[in-house]
Parts: sequence; structure tokens; C-alpha cells
Amino acid sequence: MDLTTATGKLLIAAAALAALLLIALIIALASRAAVKKRADGLLRDKKTGALTEAGLAARLSGRGAVQALVSMRVPELPKVFSALGPDSYAEALSCVFEALPSQLGGDALITRTDEDSFAFALRTRDEAEITRRLEGVFAALGGAGPRRLTARFGVYLPSEGDGAAALERAALARDTGGEKINFYAAERASNAFREKEMADSLLRSLRAGELSLLLQPAVRLSDMQAAGAEALLRWRHPLRGLLSEEMFLPLAENHGITADVDLCALEMSCRRLEQWIKEGREPFTLWIRLSRGSLFGEDAAGALYDVCSRHNVPSSLVEFGMDEALLTEDVEASRAFITALHSFGFRAALDRFGAGPCSLQLLGELDVDAIRFDSSFFSGDNNSRRGRHLLEALLRLAAQLRIRTVATGVDSQKQVAYLQQEACGYIQGHAYFKPMPPERFETEVYSGAKLRHVLALTDAAGEPEQETDLEEKPFRNIVLFSYDPRDDSVSFSDPFSPILNGQTYFKNAGSLFRMTELVHPNDREDFLRMLDQCRREKGWIENTLRFCMAENRYAWLELRMHVEPRGELARVSGMMVDLDGWRSEVNRWKDKAARDALTGLYNQAFFLQKVKDSLESGNCTEAAVLFVDVDDFKQANDTYGHHFGDTLLCYVAKQLLALFRHTDVIARYGGDEFVVFAPPAMNREVLIDRLDRLYEALRHPYRDETVQYNLSISIGAAMYPADGTDCETLLRHADCALYEAKNAGKNRYVLYTPDMQVGTGEVI
Repeated sequence: MDLTTATGKLLIAAAALAALLLIALIIALASRAAVKKRADGLLRDKKTGALTEAGLAARLSGRGAVQALVSMRVPELPKVFSALGPDSYAEALSCVFEALPSQLGGDALITRTDEDSFAFALRTRDEAEITRRLEGVFAALGGAGPRRLTARFGVYLPSEGDGAAALERAALARDTGGEKINFYAAERASNAFREKEMADSLLRSLRAGELSLLLQPAVRLSDMQAAGAEALLRWRHPLRGLLSEEMFLPLAENHGITADVDLCALEMSCRRLEQWIKEGREPFTLWIRLSRGSLFGEDAAGALYDVCSRHNVPSSLVEFGMDEALLTEDVEASRAFITALHSFGFRAALDRFGAGPCSLQLLGELDVDAIRFDSSFFSGDNNSRRGRHLLEALLRLAAQLRIRTVATGVDSQKQVAYLQQEACGYIQGHAYFKPMPPERFETEVYSGAKLRHVLALTDAAGEPEQETDLEEKPFRNIVLFSYDPRDDSVSFSDPFSPILNGQTYFKNAGSLFRMTELVHPNDREDFLRMLDQCRREKGWIENTLRFCMAENRYAWLELRMHVEPRGELARVSGMMVDLDGWRSEVNRWKDKAARDALTGLYNQAFFLQKVKDSLESGNCTEAAVLFVDVDDFKQANDTYGHHFGDTLLCYVAKQLLALFRHTDVIARYGGDEFVVFAPPAMNREVLIDRLDRLYEALRHPYRDETVQYNLSISIGAAMYPADGTDCETLLRHADCALYEAKNAGKNRYVLYTPDMQVGTGEVI
């Protein structure tokens, strides 16, 4: 081999080696880039592309000492998700990340640590500069997105070696400080740690059912009967002893467990009320105060309804009180929540009205059923002529808006007399009843099965001196009258007031109106002015005035009068209407007329009208109609008797109520048949899931005190609009499917298909 050939081979080998080295280098670089890309992906939030908490820690480790760490919470974000859905949440989240860089500076590292929490590292330790930047963030969030967002900040200025504890301290400062921007302080952190331990202890007590229930009765001033009670909780702390709600609710709010406290109060109250209803005792209105954690979203209202449903307590007996200060934070969300409460049959009250600056605008914006006045309205500095005029005006306004009124914290007989004169609806306080355990409630508030009437007091401590079961006189919700100015006479359709002494006709009407207590002294001039106006003007004249309905007790009545055109001194005719009582009576009879007497479900007539109205409204996109039939019910009736048959039907009704939603219409169609109309958004998949759960619930035999019975039901279902677009067609097709279920062996459900139309009978 010559030298030239050897050299050529060496060059070829060197070139091949270089190529191999180049390929290896490219592969290594690509692999390193892929690893870096994967690692970077793990350190970034998939929704926003921002650093994760781990990503922030990794970046900080390479930047030397951190100047400042900030933890931020935006409390509205979970509400946006629950009330408006994931798309709105993503939009709000995007708004937050758009607002942060412009205010924090380009060198800030920003991360999301939770669904509503964020953290960022800043290159400054200047507290004034940090505060300026965070104030900018707060202002920017206030105008971000479709909803106004707020924020709380915790700032920690770390030292060497803090590590992961730095971010924890920033979060601790955020959650325990009293301002929106809080700098970490060791002493406050120590207190916060003790508070966290106490909050954990409270949560354990809640879950273990260790809190105790007290009930504070309220008295209805129209007849002095105990007519409601507020549920209050007490917590026995192992070191601090028995604590009232005022002591532990702020703690619960700081640590996000107020909703647990509210559900606990409702659960314990409903359990006791269920027992009393089963014993045949007279039910009463239950007042529960809701905290910030329970206020917003239909899910919260649904959770409250589930508790009542589980204990068979009608939702109409429960009224939830919400502090005025909380409702003003987000009026739009408050309105939606109150609407959700009403959709479940609950009532809503504006609580602690007057404890802070009052907003009369709330009464126009929120459809509340009651106002619970704070005791400051008629005690202390407000116990003045000016304060009394203010309360009187608010009571008149509430009467005109058909809103019930409750005065809380009433501690003296003098206050009771004043509130009677001003025609307040209810009073609650130590003047008659202190908070008491349910066992004492049974003996002090009930007289047998009836709630007691309270007449007098022995002292300001509130122990009743006299109690009696007064025979209730039917209250006339509408009283007609006629006034003849020619002989100054007046006649009433009913002697509605004790001032009338059982008479209905009076010759000296002017003296009756001016000199007696029939019309409240502060309303007499208005009443006489209305009479005079009637003689000069045509048409109806209206006002809301107070009339004496019992000794020393007044009620707001809506007064309407007009003149009958019969000459110069024509007769004035009118009516006095207790609209609150009249409306309650009408609603009671309407509801009674729509209900099946045995099961409490809706009846056939109401069901048919409700389905017809819903389908014709144009708001229904998907729905289901079900026929539910108890198999071999006649045999059960004949074998075990009609009483057993009735309890069996009530049991089926209860299972249907537990399974379907409050928006669904469930009715007893007749005999052993039930029907269900389930709008909106009830597709086949959801319906099948519901029916599977129903059959699972009925898998175990039904048992009463003496009998064990294997219950069997058959169900036929039709879907709107696929199987029909009107009520009659849907029911006929659901009955076809029920017929198929019976033929197939019973104890099953069948969904309608078009080939089932042949050979079926009429439904309607």
C-alpha cells in the first residue's frame, strides 16, 4: 500500500468519525431540548401557561436571594365557576393574568397556586413600593372582566434558608391579617397558628356532631303567640368552655367553614322539627342565619333543600336570614341566590337591618320576604323621637311592600309596648324567651301540641307570668265600610276591632275616627284627609295605615276608598285589607287545592296544567314524562289492609321526591299511579341514570312495624320533543311504554319507541 492510499483511508475514517460525532451531538442537543421542554411543561400551568408553584420554586433557586414573596387570593373566582360555569371561570382567570404583569413589573415571577390563589416574586423589599404595586393590582382587578374582582394579599420578605416556608408565610399573612394588604409578622403568625388549630378543632366537632342546638322563640304581636324560633349553635371548646356563635363564627369565616356551620344548624333544627311534626305538634317558622360561605349559587340552595327533604320538613317552614352587609357586597349574586331559595320553597329575610349603614335600595332590588330589625333601631342612641320616626317610616314601607317585620333583641316590656303600637309583626328577645335547648322548648313554648300564647311578664329576664291557649278568632282579612257624610255615620261589615265593642254601625263617625284608638294617632290625619279627598275627586284613593286590631296592638292595613256619585254629599265606600294575612290564606288554599291529600304530592289537575304551561312557554328544550305504577297494589291492599296500602303509596312518593329535582313536577295521578314531568335538560342518558338509582333504592323490601313487603314498580317514559310535543301525546306514549314494562314481567322501566303505539289504551 502506498502512502497516498493510506492517507486517503485515514481521511475517510476521520470524516466518518466526525460525522458520527456530529450526529451524536445533534441527538444529545435534541434530547436535552426535549427533556427541557418536558420539564418546563411540568413547571407551567396548562390552563394559563403561567408557572406552577413548583416552577416558581425552581426559578427562585437560580436567582439568588428573593426580595419579596406575595400570596394573593381572589375570592370571587370559585363563585364564578359555580354560578356561571367553566367558560366564565376561564375568562375571569385570563383577566387576572392580564392585569398582573402591567402592575407588578416585567421582572415579576407569577404563578397560580390554587383555583383562587396566586403567588409572585418581586425584586424589591421596599414596603411602600410593594404596597403601591399591589394597590395597582387591586384597582386593575376591579375593572377586569364581566364581573368585579377583589383580592387579598400577604407579603413576606424572606431571609436566607427560608425555602418553601417563605410562600407559606406569605399565605399566612394573607389569611390572618385584617387589611387587604398584610405584611408577615411573627407574633401575628403565632396567633394565626393557634387560630388554625382552633378552627381544625371546630371542624372536627362539626363532623362529629358535638355542637349543641338552642332555639330562641319569637312572638307574633297580632295574637301574642309563639310563632317561630331562631336556631343558634353553641360549641364547647375543650379549653375555653361553651362558646356562642359570636365567638366562633368569625373563626369559621376566616377558615372557610361557615357553610359547614350553617348546614349543621339546619340539620339539627330539622331533625328536632321532624320529631315534633311526627308527634302531632304545631309546626313553626324556623329562622336560620346564613353566613358568607353559604350565600351564593344554586348548589348552595340545593344543599339546604336536601337537608330539609331528608327530614321531611317542608321548605316553606324555613326562612334564611342574610346580613345586609353581605348582600350589598354583590347585589346581582344576592338576587340570584334569593331567587334560588324561592325556587326551592324557602323564604328569605334581610337580617340585622340597621346594624350598619342601611340601604333602602336593597328592598327594591332584592325580593326578601321579611326584615329582621337590629335592636339598635329601638334602643341606645336611636331611642329618640327622630329614631322612632325612622322606624315608623320603615314599618310603613315594609307593610306597603308586603314584607313581614321582626324586631330582634327586644329585652323590656316598654320596648314590647312601643313595637305593638307601631304595628311591628314579630318580636324576638329576652323580653319573653331566652335561647333554650329543645327539651326546654317543648315544655315552655308548647302547651300540649299547640304553641302557647304569652300575655304578661314578671321581669325583664323574660320568664312568662301568664300563658294561655287562647281560642283563636278567625281574622277577617277584608273589612268593608261605608261612610255617609250627611249624618256622619259609618257602618262596617265586621266588628274587626275591640274599639267597636261588637258594633258595626256608628252615628258619630267623626268622634269614632278622631277621639278613639281605632286609627293609630299618627295616622288619623292621613285617614281624615283621605275621606275629604274622596268627596272632591273621582276614582279610588289608597294608603297603608294602622288600625287597632286588639288591645294596645295595631296592624298595617291597606285602605282603599272611593265616592259613590249620588249628589254633593255622596257616600264614601271602602275596604280595609290585611294583604299579608289574605295572601297567606289564599296561598294556603291554592296549595291545598293542588295537592293530593294522602301523599302531599301534586294532584292530576295541577300536573296537567303545569306540563301544558311549561311546554307552551317555549323555554323547554328537553324533558321526560314518566308513568309510575305500583305492581300488584290491589293484592297488597287486600292482604294487609288499606292503611298498609296508604303507607306504601306514601313510601313510593317519598322515594320519588328524594330522587328527582325540585324543578321536577311529581304527582299522584290516581290510585296507585304516579306521574313525573322532568324539565329542563333531561336527556335519555340522565333519565336512565335516575331510573337505575330509583330501582337500586327500591331493591330492599319495604318494612313497617309488622310487615316486610317486596315492593315492585313498573315505569314507562317518553321524551320531549322526540316522542311528542304536547302533554296528551307524551302521557299516551309514556303509558304505552308502561304497558310494555308490565307485559315484560313488571318491576322494570321501558322507554317509549314508535312501534309501541299499537294496542294501547287511552290515558286522558
